[in-house]
Amino acid sequence: MKTYRTSAGQVSWLEFGAGAGLTVLIHGAASSPLAFVPLAQALASAHRRVVCLGLHGYGPTALNEPDILRAHTGAVRLLLDVLEADRCALFGHSLGGLVALLAAVADSRVSRLCLYEPIALGVLDPSDAEDAAGLAWDRRIVRKMCQRVDAGQAELGVRTFVEAWNDTPWQAMPHKIRAALIASAAQLSRETTAAGCAPLGSHHIASLTQPMLLLHGTASPPVIARIVKRLMAGAAQASEVALAGKGHMAPVTDPAALAPLLHEFLTG
Repeated sequence: MKTYRTSAGQVSWLEFGAGAGLTVLIHGAASSPLAFVPLAQALASAHRRVVCLGLHGYGPTALNEPDILRAHTGAVRLLLDVLEADRCALFGHSLGGLVALLAAVADSRVSRLCLYEPIALGVLDPSDAEDAAGLAWDRRIVRKMCQRVDAGQAELGVRTFVEAWNDTPWQAMPHKIRAALIASAAQLSRETTAAGCAPLGSHHIASLTQPMLLLHGTASPPVIARIVKRLMAGAAQASEVALAGKGHMAPVTDPAALAPLLHEFLTG
C-alpha cells in the first residue's frame, strides 16, 4: 500500500493498471481498500489506472479534520492532488458512495460517477411516506447499534447493523471478518450517525452534471430504492441498473457481476 504524508495528514491507496484514465474506488464503512482488489483487477488495464483509496481511519489514512465525512472527502481530494489528476471517475459503495457524491459536488475533477447503493439519506423527502419509512428504519438500526456499542456490547451492536444491511447471518461470516467488524465498532457508529446528517440536498444533486451510473440490488433494504429514485430524479445525466437477486454487499461478494457494467460505463 502506498502512503503520502502532508501537513494536513496522510492518505494511503492500492494501485492497479498503468493507463492514463483514472478510476478511484471508495470502500464502504467497516471495510477496506483490500475488499476492492478483485474489482480493481478486473477493471485495470493498459488503458485504465485503478486506485483503491483508504478512507480516513482505515489503514494509514488519517486527516487532520475532526468531522468524519469531511475527513473522508478530504482523503479523496488529497489523493487526486497527489496523483496530479485533472480528471477522474469515482466509484463508491455504501458509505463510499456517499463520500463519492460529496466529493463530486465539491471537486470539478470528478468527470464520471458510479455508485453502488450510496447511503445518501439526505436526498430523501421526510414528507413522503415511503421516504420517511426508510429514514425511520435507518435511524432505528443506527440508534440501536450506537446504544449497544456505547454500553460496551460492541459485538451485539455491530451485529445489529450488519445483519440489517447484509443478507449473510452474523454467525455465517468468517471469524476474521467478524473480529474486524467488532474492532471497527466505534468508527462505524460515528460514520453511520454522520451519514444520516450529511449535507446533501436536492440542490447539491442538481449541480452534478457529469454522467452518473446508479447500481443497486433487488434484494437490498427498501430504503436503497428510495435513494436511487431521488438521485435519478435530481441528477442531470443519471442512469440506473438494478441487479436481480443482489444485495448491499455485491461489490465485495460478487465483483464479477459489477465489472462489465463499470467497464462499459467508464469507457463511454
